[in-house]
Amino acid sequence: MPEQKVRPRPINVADISSAGIATLMVTIGFNLGSSTWPGKICIWSAPWLVLCLPPIIAAFLSTLDDRLKHWQWKGHRKRLKALHDQTTDKEVRREIMAAINMADKELSARLVEGMRGIHAEEQANT
Repeated sequence: MPEQKVRPRPINVADISSAGIATLMVTIGFNLGSSTWPGKICIWSAPWLVLCLPPIIAAFLSTLDDRLKHWQWKGHRKRLKALHDQTTDKEVRREIMAAINMADKELSARLVEGMRGIHAEEQANT
């Protein structure tokens, strides 16, 4: 039985730790002086950074990852289409069209997984 291709799992909020940034902000706050306004702002913003930063970073990285995957697919399909248009041999054209269809199927599967929240790790366990 051939092995299925396993997609990497998405970026989760639990994967991102903002404790280092919060520690840095507290350190900067105490270096500025705990009685000054910039110091107080840095010190008191640290708990909010711990709560707010991981979801924001995870959303940003997931969006960036999706756009990079789409950009890669678009370039691959464009090169295959140009190669298909240049080739005159029918057998080679059929193979290139099969590769284009395979790339389109991978894109549609990735989009469905993203919309439904289905990932390869979860599917492999069922």
